[in-house]
Parts: sequence; structure tokens; C-alpha cells
Amino acid sequence: MTPKSNEATTTAAWIEERNRLKAAVQRVEKERDAYCAMTDEARTERDEAEAELAETREALKDYGNAEQLARSFHELYEALAPEFGYETRKESAVHWDDLPQNNKTLMVAVASRIAHKANAFLAGRSTVPPLLTKGLREDGQ
Repeated sequence: MTPKSNEATTTAAWIEERNRLKAAVQRVEKERDAYCAMTDEARTERDEAEAELAETREALKDYGNAEQLARSFHELYEALAPEFGYETRKESAVHWDDLPQNNKTLMVAVASRIAHKANAFLAGRSTVPPLLTKGLREDGQ
């Protein structure tokens, strides 16, 4: 083997090794980019899930407040009705815990909408989410 052919073989081997390494680097960079994209997507999904969880916690807090409001309304309504010469239905003239579930659910829904309308009014907002106005007249009553 002559020195020139040995040099050509070494150069060819070096170019082949360089191309193999370049391909490996490109493959790793592509995998890294895909991983980063997945990580960003996972972060976005996590952030969305955390936001939804916070909204759910807030809704549960509101539900608890709405249930307390409905319970108070029921107790006061039943207590005051006779003073106004009104006789309430026997099915609903019971302690809150003994009310039929559909009656409780209805009163909590009404209390929730009233609370949201009151909060919106107190916060100076004139709009109420559409779900909360379902069933209300055009004038909001």
C-alpha cells in the first residue's frame, strides 16, 4: 500500500465516521426536539388541569355557600309562612335534611344563581354567565 492510498483510505474512513456521527447528532436532536415538544405539551396539559381543578374547587366552595343559602332560605320560608297566612306544602314543610332531593337540588340551583347575580352586582359587573341566567326573564328577574 502506498502512502497516498493509505491517506485516501484514512480520509474516506474519517468522512464516513463524520457522516455517521452527524446522522447520530441529527437523530438525537430530533429526539430531543420531540421530547421538548412533549414536555411543553405536558406542561400545558398540567396547567390546564390545574386551572380546571381550581375552578372546580371554587365551584364546590360556591356550591357549599349556595347550599347554605338554600338551607337558610328554606328554614326562614317555613318559619315565616304562617306569619303571612300561608300554608306550605306538607312535603316541603320538613327539616332541610328530610326534604326530597329534587327539591333540595332545585333550591341550591336557585340560590347559586341568586348568589352569582348578587356577586356580579356587587363587583360592578352587569353580565352574568349564560348558565346562570337560564330560566330568568328578559329583565333578569
